[in-house]
Formats: sequence, structure tokens, C-alpha cells
Amino acid sequence: MATNNAINISTGISGTVLQGSGVGTAPVFSTSTYPSTNAINTLLYASSANVMAALPTAIDGVLITSHTGVPSLLANGVTGQFLTATTGAPPSWAATGDVTASANLTDNAVIRGDGGAKGVQTSTMLISDAGESTNPSQPAFFATNSATDANVTGDNTTYTIIFNSEVYDQNADYDNTNGQFTAPVTGKYLFCCTVTLDELLVTHTGIFFSIVASNRSVQITSYSLSTGVFAGLVKFSGSTFVDMDAADTCTINTRVAGSTKTVDVYGDADPNTMFCGQLMV
Repeated sequence: MATNNAINISTGISGTVLQGSGVGTAPVFSTSTYPSTNAINTLLYASSANVMAALPTAIDGVLITSHTGVPSLLANGVTGQFLTATTGAPPSWAATGDVTASANLTDNAVIRGDGGAKGVQTSTMLISDAGESTNPSQPAFFATNSATDANVTGDNTTYTIIFNSEVYDQNADYDNTNGQFTAPVTGKYLFCCTVTLDELLVTHTGIFFSIVASNRSVQITSYSLSTGVFAGLVKFSGSTFVDMDAADTCTINTRVAGSTKTVDVYGDADPNTMFCGQLMV
């Protein structure tokens, strides 16, 4: 029902607004103050107790708050960034680890986890556009005996063969001065070898050669000779998997028994005597 009864209302302070108080109750001015004008797209928030203020706008921004609850609009980041939280600080834009405009990732490199704040990083493992994979840091070597080691066994002396000429040594784990491979990491390694012996006599009675590693040794050849069966040059080959711990070593040993120390480990420009290996898993 309409009424023409007048209501006397006291003057409010600057910035307050008149608020209804319900049927039969006179309106009152708000305790909170408000801006007299607002720009387009303005959001209002309580900047302090009972004070409403305009929140500065930001194009393509994200509404965030500080660790004390103060709101703000975070300006848009750049393509590829993501919003990340930081303890005791407002959220912020961050690049995806090392994958930033300034990071130089190798073409076709496999990305690997960093385990820290950076997230990811590049690696030496490569996968070509056709799908072939290579890893220049994968332990792998191939070495040969470029010259004959004369009179090293025959009288049951065990001789460690020094494969002095490296064809390749991908991670610099083979030492061509002592014939020793040292495992850089724990894993399963495949070793292959060929040994050519020369100057055997008819009086020699046994030929042996082994792959000798820290955890275990594998005898590749154990050959008994009947006196007078043959003399001169013989060649044996073999391979095996060996479990190795980091810093374990592997060498090739040979031994000829039964007579005098006349047997040579043959070597020349061709890989007639060779030792190779690589980390498999």
C-alpha cells in the first residue's frame, strides 16, 4: 500500500550508500565507503575494513591473492609458461624448467627429468626424425692389438692382454695402456673378444683365455692339446654378459701351459686380436 509519509534521514559520510533496512524500518547509510566513480571492467574489493576500492584491471590477467589474502590481477604470462605456487608468496608465471626461450635444447634430444625446481633438461640421447636412437655418452669401446706381444706365455704364465689400439672409446672408460675397462655406472655389460695366439709348439698341452671382471670371471676357452696335434697359430672368440658395479674393472687373460714361454699374442692392422664391450642395461 503506497504512503506519502515523509521519513527524516541523517546525512551520511562521504562515500557511504543508503541501504534499506526492511519493511517499516528507515533506511540507513552503510558503514562501508565506496568509490564515487568506476572505470569499465572495474572489480571492487575491501582494501581495508569498511573501505571498498577498485582493483586495477589487467588484460588477459588471472585473479590471485597474496599469502595474506590481498587480491590482485596477475598480468598475462608468455606462451608456454604455467602458473606455479610459491610458499609464502603469491602465485606467479614460470617457465617449464629448462625449456625456455633462452635454453638451447639439442635438436632431437630426449628430454629427461631434473628432479628439482627446473623440472626437465636436455640429454645426450638423440632420436632422429626417422626413429633411430643414439647416445654418444653410452659406455662402448672397441680396441685391437696392433702389434704382436712376443713370448708372453707357454709355461703356464697368465698374461693380461693389452689391446693398445682404440678404434673407438665412446665414454673414455677403456685404458689402452693396461687393457682395462672400468665401469662408469652399475649395470649389465656385454663383452666380446677374439684372441689369436702364435708360435705354439707341439709340446704345449693347454690353451685358456678368460674374461676377468671384479664380480666374476668367465673362462671362454679351455682347450686341452695332445702332444704333437698341431703347432703355429690358433684363434679363439667368445662373449658374455657381466654384472658390474660402478668402478669395477674387466680385462682379458690368456694362458698356455705345458712347455716353454714361446707363445705370442698376435697383433696386426686387422682386428685378429680384439676386445670390445658396452653397457646394455
